[in-house]
Amino acid sequence: MDKVFVTCRRLCCNRASTRWCAHFKPFTNANVAVRTSTHEASSVRANPRKSLDEDTSWEAEVLRHEKLVNSMKDKNSDQVPVSEGEQKVNQLPHTAFRSKEDFEKQNSMLSETSQMLLGKVIEQISDACLSNHTNLDQVFMRKEVQTILQRLHYSGVDFDKACRLQMREREVMPSLRYLTEEQLQQEMSNAREKMLKKLEMIPVFIERSPCESVLSEDTILDGHEQSNVSFVDISDDLTPRERFVVIREPNGILRKANWKERDRLMQTYYPKPHRKIVPPSLLRSENLKNAFSMDLHENVLDQCVVQFDPDSKEFIEIFLAVYEDIDKKELYETLGSTRYFGGFVYHLAKTANIDGILLHMLQNNRLEDACDCVNLFLLIHPDRRNKETTDDSVSLVEAYIKLYSKNSPTLLKALKSCKLPSDNKSD
Repeated sequence: MDKVFVTCRRLCCNRASTRWCAHFKPFTNANVAVRTSTHEASSVRANPRKSLDEDTSWEAEVLRHEKLVNSMKDKNSDQVPVSEGEQKVNQLPHTAFRSKEDFEKQNSMLSETSQMLLGKVIEQISDACLSNHTNLDQVFMRKEVQTILQRLHYSGVDFDKACRLQMREREVMPSLRYLTEEQLQQEMSNAREKMLKKLEMIPVFIERSPCESVLSEDTILDGHEQSNVSFVDISDDLTPRERFVVIREPNGILRKANWKERDRLMQTYYPKPHRKIVPPSLLRSENLKNAFSMDLHENVLDQCVVQFDPDSKEFIEIFLAVYEDIDKKELYETLGSTRYFGGFVYHLAKTANIDGILLHMLQNNRLEDACDCVNLFLLIHPDRRNKETTDDSVSLVEAYIKLYSKNSPTLLKALKSCKLPSDNKSD
């Protein structure tokens, strides 16, 4: 019996690769390989009482066809029935070679067949949206803005809150040691450095632009598959954003994968620690209100940072929902002494909604922080700066309250009762 080599050209990761499949059995209709999913294979076994004729799964269809073929063989019939799936396969253009030499001689013909199946060859397209996190908020990254945000972010840090124990798996067991005074000071200094690194402010990103686009429409493949087929570039020298990912839809359309599909496939092939393929239920929009009612704002942000990329739509929407709820309920101390406080203040300044946090700072005698908050607002909105704004802390805050505040009486009253730093020293 001759060995039959069947070759196919398949688009995988922006490279058309030739794969050889050696078949040692005669290539007949009775030996056509049929692919079934695990779910469909278990559907027949999970329902033993269900009749084979009533079952509509793919495996049941294959079993019915095999049963019909066997019955025709028992009757010594020359007419072997052909299933619907086999008809689709037979209708596709294909070429069979009996040796590798024949394949190499007719390689050009195989390329034409591949182009007929998959459409035109896809050239490498460099999309800016697929670059590795280049869409940082440029206003946020300005040097003057960063200087003010760093002062506000680390101002009045509560060390007990920043170093509090959290319910998570221990990486290192606690230990006891006898230390001299000098060693104790060194350990305290190291602990402070670790805490400041832990409180490092999270950068702000602009939402990434859509990356989905149609590459080709091959109607010859319409109806050949019952679900989407994903192709991922698994080269070792690429970052997740540089990997080429395409989707072949059942109707024959070949397109680039959208962001949700890319994130799911990247987590499948290159999983990140603690990230799940299916996002936690806490991050669903219908569950956020319950989390906010239990003051779990920081927990929501922690899970969001682990689960999503910082420029994803889900990441930005969840952060904005948390910020708006905290500002609405005036729970400003919730994000204080955390790595989210600087981004929270930046969001309030960017949306011109600093009245609430300004009142909170004045009521807690944090006049310098209130001045930084107003300066941040004027840096982001330079059109609001005028001749009445000065460098003096009290005058600057008072000018903002009179010109732009929506709650001027309350803020002016809090400003008058706020003690200056010189007054605190004299006391």
